Amino acid sequence: MVTPRFRWFAIGCGAAVFSGLLSAPYHSQELVLLAEPGWLYRLDSGAPVSRAVHLALHLAAVWLAAGLLEKLPSPRAARIALLLYAIHPLQTQALASLEARPLLTAAVLSLLALRLWLQGRTWFAVSCGLLAVLADWSAAALPGLLWLWSGVEQRRDSAAPLGVLTGVAFAAVIKALGESVTLSLDYLLWQGLAVLRTTGIFTAPIGLSADPGVRGEPLLALTAWAVIGLAAFLTAALRSGPRRWLASALIALAPTCSVFATPQLAWEPRAALALVFLCGAAGWLLAGTELRLLAPAAALFALVTAVQVQTWRSERSVWLEAARLAPGKPEPLRRLARLVDPAYALELLEQARPQAPDDPVLALDLAEAFARAGRPAMAEIEMARAWRLAGCAQASGTASREGTGPCATSAARSR
Repeated sequence: MVTPRFRWFAIGCGAAVFSGLLSAPYHSQELVLLAEPGWLYRLDSGAPVSRAVHLALHLAAVWLAAGLLEKLPSPRAARIALLLYAIHPLQTQALASLEARPLLTAAVLSLLALRLWLQGRTWFAVSCGLLAVLADWSAAALPGLLWLWSGVEQRRDSAAPLGVLTGVAFAAVIKALGESVTLSLDYLLWQGLAVLRTTGIFTAPIGLSADPGVRGEPLLALTAWAVIGLAAFLTAALRSGPRRWLASALIALAPTCSVFATPQLAWEPRAALALVFLCGAAGWLLAGTELRLLAPAAALFALVTAVQVQTWRSERSVWLEAARLAPGKPEPLRRLARLVDPAYALELLEQARPQAPDDPVLALDLAEAFARAGRPAMAEIEMARAWRLAGCAQASGTASREGTGPCATSAARSR
């Protein structure tokens, strides 16, 4: 059992390591979200409020995770898992980015649903599950988790509620497909590497990035899926140990690691729910480790988290780090170019051009950088090139410069 005292200790540790985010300003992408906010952003009145909401959601998740982690075989294992979950560096991007609000909200509601389900409050659990699915379609994994954590008798008696939740989850996936999510076999191919990267960073938090590069040779991607398949087989073959925790982590990751493509191939916040189960597995495996080894490890994880928090307090430092870790990837270079002086911006964008020679948004960024650098002729050339790449007829010079017309609107939205 996790005592109330230790539960509050874990919450205090989580609040302490992530409190630096409370003074972080909005980043440019977050301002785009707030321009036309959905229902999850209606109460945001400033960056401190938004950061406080995310921190409160995290601390609520820690509190709820404590009840689930009590299912571990020993109090020591539960305490290790809870503290790891409270301070893990993988939490940082979810807490620092408004784009992760749906995932974070869905994770908290999913944990609440799972807790109510384990208490036998079936329809209350399903109600929370429905809210989780409404918050983000990634919660479509919840029916599988509820089934996995049910006994044989509960599975039989709760077939109707689980069917309702599964139907709504399926409808949420269909709705997402009609909006921003698309089907992509190429996306699925590279998800094996993304999953291995997430589990690797969970074990050793090195290489954390806002936009990591995971693509490589196709053979490497296939090898990654082979490793995941082998791990799933070995997990299913276990008769004891953290079998259910590892299986739950794979189920929680499944919706965002499938053919349903999201804007970012490897995005750390999508592990918000899976992280609970990964921590549970780690707690199980580390329960017999001596305190003299666990204490320095916990301090090291807290230090890495503090460094990550400091990085996310500045948009420029976020994309500097992303560009450093994935030097050949155009998106971090584009994002960074908008935050630096014109000369450096042009250098970054020219570096990105060979990786995305037919990207109209990159051409638009180059046009803006040339305009900022006082080179209007080159700006006009790049603007015309952007319109051509976008498949639009070149607008008049005034419309191009002022950003009017359907093509300009489309380009602005893509930014």
